[in-house]
Amino acid sequence: RRQSVPLALGADGTERASAAQSLGALGPAARAAVPELARALRDPAWGDVRKETLKRFTVMGMIMIPMEQIEAIGAMDQRIHVTTALRQIGPPEDVIPLLAEAMGDANALVTASASSELEELLPGSKPALRELLTHPDANVRSWAESALAPKDSAD
Repeated sequence: RRQSVPLALGADGTERASAAQSLGALGPAARAAVPELARALRDPAWGDVRKETLKRFTVMGMIMIPMEQIEAIGAMDQRIHVTTALRQIGPPEDVIPLLAEAMGDANALVTASASSELEELLPGSKPALRELLTHPDANVRSWAESALAPKDSAD
């Protein structure tokens, strides 16, 4: 019998991201995982796959692609999969505050992913977006204003 490993403690960032994607695919059946996904979303180290990326592109001690490319791939914060999983699992009243919190993350990829998932949850996310209008980060406030603005019917 295999023991489950909490998402935040898994040894391999790629495996953690795959676990988040799998939980998201389960949808509401994975609701019990929301607290663990919330912890993962708050932990920048959770999404770090730089070591795995370097290892993947190293064969017999030789780096197979330019180091700049390895660094760019490794810098892709895997927490973007957590934001998607949270939206897929729901319910909106549980995950909207978590996604709104992620709008203030230091990593632009996580912020962009959280904003995209909040947009997917509109109109249910409007109360959480209104709360972001007082966020200390001007970029977050600006994004919330834009998301709440009435859309042109030509869109």
